[in-house]
Amino acid sequence: MTEPRRIKPAKRNDAFIEMLLEEGVFETKQAAMMFAAAVGYRYDSRQALDAGGEGIRWSIFEKNRDDAFINALALAVKRDLAVLDSDAAQNDDLATIFEEYAAGGFEYLNQYVRDTPGDVLDNLLALIQQFRTSQRETPAGLEGLDRSALELLGELEP
Repeated sequence: MTEPRRIKPAKRNDAFIEMLLEEGVFETKQAAMMFAAAVGYRYDSRQALDAGGEGIRWSIFEKNRDDAFINALALAVKRDLAVLDSDAAQNDDLATIFEEYAAGGFEYLNQYVRDTPGDVLDNLLALIQQFRTSQRETPAGLEGLDRSALELLGELEP
């Protein structure tokens, strides 16, 4: 089996990623991409990629156990277990889905940071808190479950 292709952030986000690293918000580009992909998925912001740089080896994501999130993200998008097959085409699909959500997340975060005065880390923590306190409607088909069951399933925040 060949090694999966490298994970690349969108080139247009390079300066923003560097700023996040310099500010100490994230220690690594890989950690920043994980956060951005989660934000991108949460806000349904998936953007096409432009040519990126060298990228990050897949093994870095595996070492940090981030491959489970990347696989879950692809599964949520494709709704087909075949996306988890280990052939090269599927690995490319996993990487592309992750990269596109990360690109969308970086765009959202960049706008949020630009439009919110104050410290970058404080702004991002406020964004997380805002998400945690927001109430979401009970998903269709789960109306009969009580709040504690929905929290256990991860459908509502505690």
